[in-house]
Amino acid sequence: MKGRVRVADVVKPKDRAIAAKQGCFLIKDKSLLQGWDSPVYHYLWSKGFVRWQKKGISRGVDWVFANICDKIFAPGIPGYPVTAVACDHAVTFEEFKTIYEIFNKYIGLDPLVMTKEEQEERNRKRAEIEELERKYVSELTYEKFFNEVKEELAPNLKPWCKTEEAVINYMKKNEKVVKEAYERNKRMFTDKQKVWEHVRYASSVAECLEWMYE
Repeated sequence: MKGRVRVADVVKPKDRAIAAKQGCFLIKDKSLLQGWDSPVYHYLWSKGFVRWQKKGISRGVDWVFANICDKIFAPGIPGYPVTAVACDHAVTFEEFKTIYEIFNKYIGLDPLVMTKEEQEERNRKRAEIEELERKYVSELTYEKFFNEVKEELAPNLKPWCKTEEAVINYMKKNEKVVKEAYERNKRMFTDKQKVWEHVRYASSVAECLEWMYE
């Protein structure tokens, strides 16, 4: 490794981003003047960091950008700010090693989750909810969705629509809105998009119909 950089240690911007998730730190250390022989680079390699793009090291540069989130680094470029850095200031090599050890243990965890065990439990519950949601959508019919919207809408139209029949007649007059919402609701899971809270979705359709009422 000394004095050389392997092709495998270089990644393209589309694969990893030096600016990802606000996780970039700027390290300033005189040893970086040694080029690839610097202990800083060897430390980064040992932790699984890879180099962003193929650009080499500019002469006289003793700083390097290191993104902990994506484990990617980029040697500094004179006169060019490669990316924004944490707190807008450089840290020493020793300080960076401390920072890395702190945040590395949280990589892959949600922002307010402190342990891997807690994250696993959260993921398990999230998967259960997602499965219930997917089951709900797979069994969802237009008639069922129409009734859900009606149940949400009826209490809010009481001053104007005194009976359930009046609410249904109003909805049928604006059935295009309900049908489009139903189809979009089904399509979300066909496209494998994020879990949607369907009860709240029916509520939003009801709110739209209430707003449209004249």
